[in-house]
Amino acid sequence: MKTLLYHLSKTSKQLVCYCNSFTQREQRALGLFVLITATFAFLSGYYALTAIFGEWDVLRNEYYLTLKQKVITVFIATLYAITIGAIDREIVAAPNKWAALLRIPMAIIIGMIIAIPLEIRILDNKINQKIIENHHQKMIPFKQQKDAFIDVINQEILDIETKIDYYSIKKDEALQRIKGEDLGLKGDQMSGLTGKGQYYKYALREKQNCESEIYKLEIRLQEKKEYRKQRLQELEKDFNLYKTDATHGLWEKYLVMHQIIDDDKTGMAKLMSYGLSLLFILLELIPSLVKLLNRENEYNKLLIYLDKQADNKLQNAIENYEFNGDSEDFIRIPEIRFEM
Repeated sequence: MKTLLYHLSKTSKQLVCYCNSFTQREQRALGLFVLITATFAFLSGYYALTAIFGEWDVLRNEYYLTLKQKVITVFIATLYAITIGAIDREIVAAPNKWAALLRIPMAIIIGMIIAIPLEIRILDNKINQKIIENHHQKMIPFKQQKDAFIDVINQEILDIETKIDYYSIKKDEALQRIKGEDLGLKGDQMSGLTGKGQYYKYALREKQNCESEIYKLEIRLQEKKEYRKQRLQELEKDFNLYKTDATHGLWEKYLVMHQIIDDDKTGMAKLMSYGLSLLFILLELIPSLVKLLNRENEYNKLLIYLDKQADNKLQNAIENYEFNGDSEDFIRIPEIRFEM
């Protein structure tokens, strides 16, 4: 682990051994900060790429990736993390502090970029629920249109059936009077004479009129039912044509996340969002801040000393070089050794 941290802080393991324990811990801490920023970069990149390449599984409520997609996602996320880590590694190992100042604007941008996917991941359950709610809201006009049609057509069918029942009752009453006239029964609109009395023709005509109305109403009823069936099929076809599955892409989740933040009247969601962004910006700024605020320790002084020694020996080698007139000849510089 120490070897990794020294490598991340661009520290010579052989050289730092000559420094005190505090300086060694200080150099390892620089490597740890680089490792932290690279790790968060990997996590953020991995989730963002999963949302880009993956297919949303509604049942499992997560993204599904094939083996090939997983390999690609891990490779790109690792490459992104290595890039961020390499930049921070050069910053903490820079011989002067101006490089750290140049890193600050980049750290703010990278911090915000890293924060967005991780904010989405933290609010993932709430975001997925909101996406489904928004999707249902889009489907409401289709459902309202269908429900309104069903209410109207069912009421029309009910009115026709009510009329059919009414004329069926009137028909049955007319049949009873016809039978009464045949048998000579007395009663309402029955003469009491055996055979066809004076009310017989009237009852027969009323029966025929009721049958005629019932026949017409049954035709209308059948037409209404067929129309209802056809129209419902058309509405279902239109619904399937315009219906889309709820999308759970990274951009859609980003938009929904801000919708949740804006709809939160307590302001806690906005506070959490800003807090996470500031946290990751701070994490990205740590290597630069450490470089700016850190004192010049033993290791830095040792590097400066060795650089001067190397420059002096190089300059002496050049001055002592004897030119033999051959433009293709190389300057032979003796091996530079340092004795501690």
